[in-house]
Amino acid sequence: VELRVEGMTCAACASRVAKALRSLGVDDISVNCVTDQAGYASSPDTARVEAEGEKAASDDPHVAKTTLATKGMICPSCPPRIQRALKRLDGVRDVTVFLVLDAVEVLYDARIVGPRLLAHRLSQLGYDASVQADDDGVDVAGEERARKLARVAEVRAFRRRAAVAFALAAPVFVVMMLVIPYGARDAALGSLLLATPVQFVLGFRFYVGAFNSLRYGTANMDVLVALGTSAAYFYSIYVLYECSDGGGGHGHHGSHADDADCVSGHHFFETSSVLIAFVLLGKFMEAKAKGRTSEALQALLSLQPKMATVSHTMDDGGDYEEVVDAGSLSRGDVVKIKPGEAVPADGAVVSGESNCDESMLTGESMPGGSEHPLASALVATAAEARGRRGWRGPRFRVVAFDALVGRGVSAALRRADDAAAPELVLHVGTRDLVAAAGGGRGALGPERDARAKALEADGATVVFVHAAVGGRRLVADDFKATAKKPPPAGSGDVVGMIGVADIIRDEAARVVSHLQSNLGIEVWMLTGDNERTAQAIARQCGISRVLAKVRPDDKARNVTSLMDQGHVVAMVGDGVNDSPALAAADLGVAIGAGAQIAVETADVVLIRSVLDDVATAIEVSRATFGRIKANLFFSLAFNGLGIPIAAGALYPFLEVRLPPEVAALAMVLSSVSVVASSLSLRSYK
Repeated sequence: VELRVEGMTCAACASRVAKALRSLGVDDISVNCVTDQAGYASSPDTARVEAEGEKAASDDPHVAKTTLATKGMICPSCPPRIQRALKRLDGVRDVTVFLVLDAVEVLYDARIVGPRLLAHRLSQLGYDASVQADDDGVDVAGEERARKLARVAEVRAFRRRAAVAFALAAPVFVVMMLVIPYGARDAALGSLLLATPVQFVLGFRFYVGAFNSLRYGTANMDVLVALGTSAAYFYSIYVLYECSDGGGGHGHHGSHADDADCVSGHHFFETSSVLIAFVLLGKFMEAKAKGRTSEALQALLSLQPKMATVSHTMDDGGDYEEVVDAGSLSRGDVVKIKPGEAVPADGAVVSGESNCDESMLTGESMPGGSEHPLASALVATAAEARGRRGWRGPRFRVVAFDALVGRGVSAALRRADDAAAPELVLHVGTRDLVAAAGGGRGALGPERDARAKALEADGATVVFVHAAVGGRRLVADDFKATAKKPPPAGSGDVVGMIGVADIIRDEAARVVSHLQSNLGIEVWMLTGDNERTAQAIARQCGISRVLAKVRPDDKARNVTSLMDQGHVVAMVGDGVNDSPALAAADLGVAIGAGAQIAVETADVVLIRSVLDDVATAIEVSRATFGRIKANLFFSLAFNGLGIPIAAGALYPFLEVRLPPEVAALAMVLSSVSVVASSLSLRSYK
């Protein structure tokens, strides 16, 4: 029995739930705080679980789930703020916020609260929320195309605001840097005129965001920007007032030199303007990056079938078919799978018989049949593995080459019953080779005999041979490279072979060599294929460590075993059978064109189905980590040195202070250096 247990936040919660269940006499207990599930062998009262401070619920028909498209999340403080606000509503069970996707997933009691109230609550927080998907996963907000267009509009808006802000802030910054002995007050007034629209027109969104944040007792990035720029702006106005007649300053009664000394170097209009300009530039870059990420993720999530054909039985015994959304399938539906269609959901075969391409599931290259659904079991295994994983850097790599390198190169002879093998006709130039099981002209029936005579009449040479099919393998000695056995003794000369083989990708050997030689990564191969075929493929790819005939759950155990030996393991795969190992590894890398479950389980998804991207992902990750360290250095160097000097740390000893214009320049340079350092990754090749 499995319960959904909501409210577990750490390992201590899982231990407390397990202890409560164990006190009821339950021995076989499994608690996973990652998937919010508790499993046990018997059926205890869930009230004991709830008494420990958690919520336990089995399949509650009143619990619904909805996804809200939420625009306006700008920083990491937004998700916890949204979670706290929504969880205060009666009936809300759980809230999950996806910052990159601009989406909020809510689990709620449909009898108490609904999607419209949830969206209204988010709008009160200052976010633009709309219902994206209902409980069946159906997009009710106008499909992803509308969201892409909205992202494009957001990018354009930030780009336009940033351009205008820089156009207005640049003159203010230049005036601040120039030494103007005469007319400093007029220059300051000009800076005021340029800085005001930047502060209150282009920066209005920061004031709105700060108000909404403070309204609910939180502080986000908008609060920081609004407070910092407002302090610089209004202090500069105060300086102008003090240096004018109204403030009792020099104004027009003093000399031009006194006027310059009063104003010059004391206003900070450039600080507020340049800061808002750079923040808007950062928002533009962030929106553009998030838009690209969202499109890639949505493309991966669209791999599963969209529609399904449901067969209904009428009262008169007749049947009719209905095409429905695959997300709306429920338990008990009878789904008709037509030739060439993908299976939209797990289930059991109730009528008919067919073979399916299970290469993604089992790693085998030949179509096969199955009586029991396996994908759901693999999902459960992947979820269990995800609950016990840790974080380390990858140095040890396992590649599921049965699916990645053409899903195996095992040549498959046509299978049939030995006693009734089919007739094979092989056209080789002008010569026809006719093979029949049993051999000899007398073994041919009238129809086959007539065909042979017709071929001879056309000038073809007809040769009758024995064909070994089924359990026996008909392969010559020089085909040992494909891991097949030679023909049995006494079978005669081999004159030909008919087989089907997947081809190893051209880049496979090159990628393996690069990983091992240049990146220092040890490559293993896990495959569900037989030992001889696996070894043959491994030799061609340059892999010396091979584990063959491995089932999906065994792949995860092998990965865990390597990790227990102290290795840091990265698993690369693209099939459903790879998902448990992807979840168990320190780092899971999925090929974008692979199975949906593999994509969802992996930590890194390669959009292109090219093996070179495996090495590219590692190299880009290393380059990115180097940029992160450089960014930290640049940001800390300017601030770490500038702040103590600005506070007067050197003044008692050297009488050195940090002028405002130098401080503003240091602030700008720190931001520019970080942005430039990050943009340098675009030149990576």
